[in-house]
Parts: sequence; structure tokens; C-alpha cells
Amino acid sequence: KVEEKTEPKVEEKTEPEPKPEPKPEPEPEPKPEPEPEPEPEPKPEPKKEAPKETKNEESAGGLS
Repeated sequence: KVEEKTEPKVEEKTEPEPKPEPKPEPEPEPKPEPEPEPEPEPKPEPKKEAPKETKNEESAGGLS
């Protein structure tokens, strides 16, 4: 019967395993780094405007 009692004790040891939970905390830190990435997005906008100007020139040529 003593052996049976030792079995449940092993289960109790698995309870203290929640220690790895604090490890995911440092993960949110690297998240702020990807924020600077959206900055380069506004740059491609002016590029789209440039091609529009060429279209205006074509329309002007057609009027003339």
C-alpha cells in the first residue's frame, strides 16, 4: 500500500512545473521592434503619385 501512496506524490511534483510560464513574459519585449517597419510603407505612396503625373502629360498631349 505504501507504494500506491508514492504514485500520487509524483503527480504533485508536476504541479510546480508552471514555472516556465514567466518565460513568455520576455517575448512581448521584441514585439515593439516590428513597429518601425510600418514607417517605410508611406514612402511607396509618393512613387504612385509620380506615375499619375505622366498620365496627366499624356492627357494634355491628347487635348493639344
